[in-house]
Amino acid sequence: MADYRTARRPKQDRQGRFSSSKHDPVSAFWLKVDKSGPVFRGDLGPCWDWMGAEEKTTGYGAAWNGLKVIRAHVYSFQLHHGRLPLPGYEVCHHCDNRLCVRPDHLFEGTRADNMKDAQLKGRTGQKLTPQDVLDIVELYKAGNSIQSLAKRYEVAGASIHSILAGQSWKHVTGIPTKPKKVKSVSRKTK
Repeated sequence: MADYRTARRPKQDRQGRFSSSKHDPVSAFWLKVDKSGPVFRGDLGPCWDWMGAEEKTTGYGAAWNGLKVIRAHVYSFQLHHGRLPLPGYEVCHHCDNRLCVRPDHLFEGTRADNMKDAQLKGRTGQKLTPQDVLDIVELYKAGNSIQSLAKRYEVAGASIHSILAGQSWKHVTGIPTKPKKVKSVSRKTK
């Protein structure tokens, strides 16, 4: 009968390799990669799409690295470079495919680098242009309601309100952020 301490651990050979992909996170990872994925940019070649689990809210792949679940492209970067991204950096995609784990499609950059890359490629997801924002401010001053402006520009009313309150696009409008009203607390004195 096997000792209970060894019966629960996956078997490893003398070099520390696991005997099956079930217990080897690296082999299990690559088994879930489709290397004949789509071509998003012709100069890069086909993406290697992650076919395993995905994060519901972001659309990024989710992979087990042997310790915890991390994003699949981050794990691919770790396998290729032997480390996670440096503090303050993230793993970005040249191909703009969130499921791609091909190492030469990934690069390490700051959040600002990623946003600049997104802007250069026209994938910021913004519906409004700076001119639209200026027009919204002028139309609101002329008496248009937030609801009518939201309908006209096909955005949420909260987006229009954020512009008018100086919470977004202030670099375009110059509207200062309005301070939040704070309730005063009266104290009873004796």
